[in-house]
Amino acid sequence: MNGAILKRTVESLFSVVPERSNSEEMVFLCPMPECGDQSGNRSVNLKSGQTGCWRCNVGGDFVKWANRAGYGVTDMGSTLATAEDLALALDIDPVRMYVPTASDLRMPYGFTRCEDEPDSVYSELIERMAIRKNLDWEDLLRAGAGYTREGQWEPFTLFPVEERGKVVYFQGRTYVDVPGRKTKLFPSRKEAPLGARYWVYGIDELEACTEDTVVVVMESILNVLSMRRHFEEEGVTGFTPVCVFKHSVGKEQLFKLLKCPRAKEICLMFDLDASAWSWKVARKANDLVKVTVAEMAQDDDASAKLDPNDDARGAMAAILARTKFDHSRSIEIAADNVYKRRFDLKEFDFAK
Repeated sequence: MNGAILKRTVESLFSVVPERSNSEEMVFLCPMPECGDQSGNRSVNLKSGQTGCWRCNVGGDFVKWANRAGYGVTDMGSTLATAEDLALALDIDPVRMYVPTASDLRMPYGFTRCEDEPDSVYSELIERMAIRKNLDWEDLLRAGAGYTREGQWEPFTLFPVEERGKVVYFQGRTYVDVPGRKTKLFPSRKEAPLGARYWVYGIDELEACTEDTVVVVMESILNVLSMRRHFEEEGVTGFTPVCVFKHSVGKEQLFKLLKCPRAKEICLMFDLDASAWSWKVARKANDLVKVTVAEMAQDDDASAKLDPNDDARGAMAAILARTKFDHSRSIEIAADNVYKRRFDLKEFDFAK
């Protein structure tokens, strides 16, 4: 539970002794009937979430203790906190979190979906790109991918980003890769005023989940499409991949993920060259929800930049073998940006 929310919870349920409380620990009257505390013998550490009483010597995890004592305290990890609680925990303005615009964002001039012009030379080039990235034509059609013959977006496959059925953002990915040049292009603030940090590609699919799911956070749209495809092919359920466009998760994006009632765990799956960032992000999000990290396997060429499209089956295996975030290991692991773990899909029984 986040410290700010824990503090609010204690203040709302118990009699706090303010003169003995501080920014790290709150002291309050122990409510246990057998304790008979009259001066304030129970405390809770706002960082660790541990509670204890010097009088009755009953303690442990605050949320578990409070529930045993008959108080309906909900851990943030259950994602049942209110939007206001989440906004407080993330130090954000809740009004800005409901960011879907009143009307669809305008795609670049001349945007044409591939499904509308399947025989054009652009669609052919885009299909070839899909094959190089271990995807197929149907994957791109489902994603609503398209192109334009105009301006700076001409050499890019365009992917609309939708939330609640409306286009709120878009991103470009080159269909012909030129050595030394970037393969991705993001819209300017003039084209998309709110920027990438407000949006989550795949959030509609996540909100539509009817069963508990692990949210697999990735840094590219193509990675999401690849994981969707391979989960379906292997019959793996209970995982919902989403994209946050970079190897980090913004506060606004995390707010949206935590508001989804079926999101019971966040698994960070960044590209190999950004694995260390996974642990940095995990440290920030771990107080709010269960966080795990999936580590891409190291290729024989240590300098290779691997992402889930390069080895989608291996990436899926890494997700299934994900590591629970551990504060004691995070600093050491974050300092080492090279992972050499390998996973074999034969280890997993997909029929379970």
